[in-house]
Amino acid sequence: MPDRNVAIGNVGSVRGIDSDVPPKNKITSDPAYRPDIDGLRALAVLAVIGFHAFPARVPGGFIGVDIFFVISGFLISSIILRGLEAQKFNFWEFYSRRIRRIFPALTVVLLSTLVMGWYLLLPDEYARLGKHTTAGALFVSNWVLWGESGYFDIDAAAKPLLHLWSLGVEEQFYLVWPLFLVWVFRFKKTPIFAVTLVMLFSFALNIALVRNFPEATFFLPFSRFWELLVGAVLAGMSLRVAPEKDAIEEWLGQKYIGAIRILLSSAGLLMIGLSIGMLSKDSVFPGWLATFPVLGTAFIIASGASSWLNKYLLASRPVVSIGLVSYPLYLWHWVLLFTATHLLDSGSVTEYRQYRVGAIGLSFVLAYATYLLVERPLRKVPAKAVAIKLCICLGLVAVTGIGILGSEGALRQRFNIAEISAFQDIQAERSAQNRNYRYGTCLLLRPQRIEEFGSECHPENGTDISLLGDSYAAHLYPGLSELSQAHSWTLGQLTASACPPVLNFSFPDRPNCKSINEQIFNLKSKSKAIVLAADWPQYWNMEGFSRALRDSLVNFKKSWMGKIVLVGPAVAFPTDQLAWVVRKGDIEKISSENPRLAELRAIDDVMHALAKELDIVYVSPLMTLCSDKECQYAIQADAGRKLFAVDLGHLTHEGSRYYAKEFLFPLIRPILQ
Repeated sequence: MPDRNVAIGNVGSVRGIDSDVPPKNKITSDPAYRPDIDGLRALAVLAVIGFHAFPARVPGGFIGVDIFFVISGFLISSIILRGLEAQKFNFWEFYSRRIRRIFPALTVVLLSTLVMGWYLLLPDEYARLGKHTTAGALFVSNWVLWGESGYFDIDAAAKPLLHLWSLGVEEQFYLVWPLFLVWVFRFKKTPIFAVTLVMLFSFALNIALVRNFPEATFFLPFSRFWELLVGAVLAGMSLRVAPEKDAIEEWLGQKYIGAIRILLSSAGLLMIGLSIGMLSKDSVFPGWLATFPVLGTAFIIASGASSWLNKYLLASRPVVSIGLVSYPLYLWHWVLLFTATHLLDSGSVTEYRQYRVGAIGLSFVLAYATYLLVERPLRKVPAKAVAIKLCICLGLVAVTGIGILGSEGALRQRFNIAEISAFQDIQAERSAQNRNYRYGTCLLLRPQRIEEFGSECHPENGTDISLLGDSYAAHLYPGLSELSQAHSWTLGQLTASACPPVLNFSFPDRPNCKSINEQIFNLKSKSKAIVLAADWPQYWNMEGFSRALRDSLVNFKKSWMGKIVLVGPAVAFPTDQLAWVVRKGDIEKISSENPRLAELRAIDDVMHALAKELDIVYVSPLMTLCSDKECQYAIQADAGRKLFAVDLGHLTHEGSRYYAKEFLFPLIRPILQ
């Protein structure tokens, strides 16, 4: 998250891009402002934007946040340390100036996002935006997002304020860091040992937790503070260096100093570049992998402003001009990319790219406008005079977010009766989803293992029907369970999230999947029928998946005593089905245009042919629920019109009942008689 570099005029000589006068930085030989650090900011924000807009081309661009953390830790810790050394550090002045740097652009972006949401978002989306707005205004977004993480949580792309998690980490750091340094200075003038010790402790937490608790390690401050503290260590090392020298000269002298600077900056840029190109969203991160961008950034800062790469590349005017607006640019870009996606809904790859490029271009325009019209004018106002007013403004934004959450996303102010009824039905379904799918007991979640299946999922003496697959198998359980009770069948459920019933295939984001499938296969169930289902489109383009599916079906057929029922792709729309039909104006109908239909049918045809070849019973929901261009998203039930899906494709209770009765029951009944 871009730090708004705070200058405290009476506490020392380190000043950043937002100060009224140039900074002086003892870790370099340049006694004035360091434009190369602004260049680093530009590199960081461009990496993040590239990742969010075009993740396939910039797969590791998320490490831009880690670059920001190191820069922030270095600059802000320098301010605090020099103030404490000069015995002129003032808490009120520090925080009031930080408020002046952080609050204005954040307030503008949060208010603009709420206005956008009023016109674009559905009630549950807008209510969630209200919650995230309040969290962003209170700098606790990282905690809220961590609390929301889970299999049935909505996709990250549906959260327009997702990126504020990093701002939360930074501000939580600066709530405790000055207090800690003041305490350390009471005992020892040079705090480098204490700073290093805290950094190592935070880094150890990061390493220890990242495998088993990846979401917590990513979002929570304790396992991310070490990145800011690497910058703080750099600041601490410069504390005793003479003003006319920098740290490198002090330690190594003048001999080979130029070559050492080039070596450091080159190594740093290489480490950052490799991280951007080789990491991806599937990488175990932060963990050890985060040391590459973090140390790379530290090397570049330590090499000094006079290093050739810093001076002629990072400090070039075009690059610095982007760094100057890196904070508002970071705030705006994700909100606008989110808005572009919602405006487009669906379309060709070319249209999608054009919308995203347009969103990025507008992000730059609004970033410069925010910088020139909001941030710079406030620099002329005394920090103390404006800080309280800014706190009140941001506090009102937080209260507004609470109001939107409490009004269910302004449900009754923005929608008609039919829409309100549908929204309320889906909300009730989502509340019951964990229970209906048997979340955590018969639908295993990461990092659960097969031993964590409940005894009720698969009795030792076997079942008449065994349900295997991922959550798209679990969503068949409510309907099949009703049928099994009505006809005295026994029903087993051995399902695992994001884990299709395919043997000898590894899934990067589900490390236990392969072993779970192998052990389920080795149970040699006595079931008369096994039902295999999954969100097939999610995995279809993985290299080797279709071949692994065929081999698995062959193995199941050879080894399993009962009949095999293979369920093809479920009806799935480009977005949540309710959101799709409301935005298309189809809420009064039971079917709507489905741009995903060609993709789903291509997979359905291949699976149907495979099942026919292997003499396996095949179920195709698409054959019944879709016409040439449209797919059914609702049915006329006894209690009125009911939607099939809770989201893109996971079934409601009524949808599960329909699938079980119409598709599975006619095939299973003869097998069990």
